[in-house]
Amino acid sequence: MANIFDLSGKTALVTGAKRGIGRGMAEALAAAGADIIGVSATLEPGSEVEAAVTAMGRKFTGHSCDFSDRAALNAFIETLNLDINTPDILVNNAGTIRRTPAADHADEDWDHVIDVNLSAQFVLSRAVGKSMIARGSGKVIFTASLLTFQGGITVPGYAASKGGIGQLTTPRRFEMMRHATRRSSNGFRRAVGERQRILRAPLCSWHPMRQPMFTVKS
Repeated sequence: MANIFDLSGKTALVTGAKRGIGRGMAEALAAAGADIIGVSATLEPGSEVEAAVTAMGRKFTGHSCDFSDRAALNAFIETLNLDINTPDILVNNAGTIRRTPAADHADEDWDHVIDVNLSAQFVLSRAVGKSMIARGSGKVIFTASLLTFQGGITVPGYAASKGGIGQLTTPRRFEMMRHATRRSSNGFRRAVGERQRILRAPLCSWHPMRQPMFTVKS
């Protein structure tokens, strides 16, 4: 990993870090040199992901937060103290799923999945992204799904939330291009060219799982 890129001195905030893709991302970023702020709905001190990160000589700060609870999410954002401790990388990965046919899908299941998978991701990326812009650097990464593009059976809330992630990621990326461009006309032309490339490309050639939402560079 160190031969690919070096993240020494950087801090990555990874949501859904306890297991699965989130844990894999946390460990990979730590292997590249980043300290990790991990958050999941239940993340106890001494978790496996914490042990893996600290074994690499990196710092790990763990938080528990129910992303379906807006008050809890806002409280978590307050603890980050973004005015002075903006993460260099945000991996917006937390997610959940409820499996019931659409005709029987309860309101509470729909609301829970949309809150965790979509609304919380917007609220967190808004707060962290604003601080990244003020600082002049940062990366935001969302985890999408094949269901972002093709829908799904018996998972209406999950499919809708992942479709929403695709729609959230692309326009915000365009919005942030004015911050991502270097201070030169060449930089502006590169940003415009990138926007045109994305718009012309088939859906399968660009995916939020593979590319950061935006990169801010001074």
